[in-house]
Amino acid sequence: MKVTIFQYGILLFAFLIVNCGNSDEERIKGEVSLCDGFRGLAKNAITKPSLSIDSASYCTAERLLWEYDTMTSIVRLLHTRQTRNCAAELSVEASVKDNSITVIENDNRDPNGGADCACTFDTYVEVPNITSESIIVNYPKKSLVLQLTDLSGSIILDSMQSEGCRH
Repeated sequence: MKVTIFQYGILLFAFLIVNCGNSDEERIKGEVSLCDGFRGLAKNAITKPSLSIDSASYCTAERLLWEYDTMTSIVRLLHTRQTRNCAAELSVEASVKDNSITVIENDNRDPNGGADCACTFDTYVEVPNITSESIIVNYPKKSLVLQLTDLSGSIILDSMQSEGCRH
């Protein structure tokens, strides 16, 4: 029996269609603030006080504010005061594999574009179906272990004063 290149192509195409969605990692899209941070999200949209930060503290440090909801098994991650180019086009998503959450924050703007200023941005993502007592969270700057039994926390990622922070 002679198998043609065309038949191999059809078999490969069928294999890719069947196995395309079989990934261990689900991508979870998050939210990104405009320049100067969420303001409203950190204070109003999130009802938990553990994810709020007052204006005076906002500019003093880049932080990861987190909380764990035992009723829904959701981990909420709020990354505040990231200093970026004012023309940044940020996106954030998270994926879960084993006992680890990986958060990916990208600037999708044209590498040749940009502004002659720096702004602060926040990112927020909710990660469902977390049932362990602790979890590793991998951010671009560092990896952290969150003790979910504490239910919430604040971790300083960078204590340098942000230039131009107007929160």
